[in-house]
Amino acid sequence: YTTSITTKLYSNLKNQIDVTILHTMLCYIYIIRHDVISNIRQLSLTIWKYLVVNTPKMLVTIRILLIKTIVSKLSSSCFDINYIASKCLGDIVSKQGDKFLPLILPYLQDGLLNNSNDKTIQQGLSLGLVEILQCTNKKQVDSYIDIVIPSIIYSITNQSNEIRLLGSKAFNILYKLIGVDILDSILDIILSSVDDSTTNQSNNVTNKMTLSNDTALLALREIVQCKPRDLLEYLLPKLLIKPLDNH
Repeated sequence: YTTSITTKLYSNLKNQIDVTILHTMLCYIYIIRHDVISNIRQLSLTIWKYLVVNTPKMLVTIRILLIKTIVSKLSSSCFDINYIASKCLGDIVSKQGDKFLPLILPYLQDGLLNNSNDKTIQQGLSLGLVEILQCTNKKQVDSYIDIVIPSIIYSITNQSNEIRLLGSKAFNILYKLIGVDILDSILDIILSSVDDSTTNQSNNVTNKMTLSNDTALLALREIVQCKPRDLLEYLLPKLLIKPLDNH
């Protein structure tokens, strides 16, 4: 497709369609490029090439609308839609992480925090977090660690087994990126809840976050299963500071 034809086609559509509608259409076309069916992926890619000359520039142009659309699809009750949205998110982060991470990570954290009673939303956002971490590097994660850590804790201390599993996967990826330095930041918060017989309010993370003894123990189990040897060496000295009969 020649640049002149593509530019002319996009300009014609822009003159005929409201720009918000046009950008919404482009968001969906870009997301469908990651569909589970290969023929649909190929067709959407062809349409995208007809309409867009410069993909990186267009992604920056529609980035806010694209993020909102992806997050809404991450919260879908349909697994395939969750999967497509998460793969699209990973693709964007791997290609333009520096432009998208400042927008998407706070969006995900806010969604996890404010939809604590909606399992579908929590699961979709946790899946998105995993996909983001898989596509980032240590430098990028370090820049947003104050958002990433609470987001992982929200997921890994969830009552849902599926969401805790995603949280433990996110923890495992973060551990591989950062190393043992991350253990204090996450495990100290969880251990402080295990150490309390009542619900613990964790001010180190956010005033809205509460961890019960039960959810903290479930989170520890998930974490230890990720890296049994490394984490037991870290955890046992902390857990055995007090006599066992105190619990």
